[in-house]
Amino acid sequence: MTVARWLILELRSNGHATDDRPEQEDFGWYFGFEAGDVKHDVVIAYRPETDPGESEWRCWIERKAGLIGSILGRRNHVEPDAVNAVFHILRSAPIVSTVRLCSKNDL
Repeated sequence: MTVARWLILELRSNGHATDDRPEQEDFGWYFGFEAGDVKHDVVIAYRPETDPGESEWRCWIERKAGLIGSILGRRNHVEPDAVNAVFHILRSAPIVSTVRLCSKNDL
């Protein structure tokens, strides 16, 4: 099971509506979910390093905004409930060793 599929199941078990399955892109995977009544995308990418201990999964959240909304920067208007939902799942998972909150510039 991919990281994205696992996260979909976890979000659903916490009461969030999600897409049925993740979609793949050249950078990794993404899927949609709702926090409150606002739709967001979770984007997941793996960043390999020469030293396997330095490799990491990166996950970020974008608000669904459509073409015009994306052009106007609405994808950056993420609801705090969306961040909290994903953060809580990752922090409480025994298989996850480190979780950092960061800004889009840190990615």
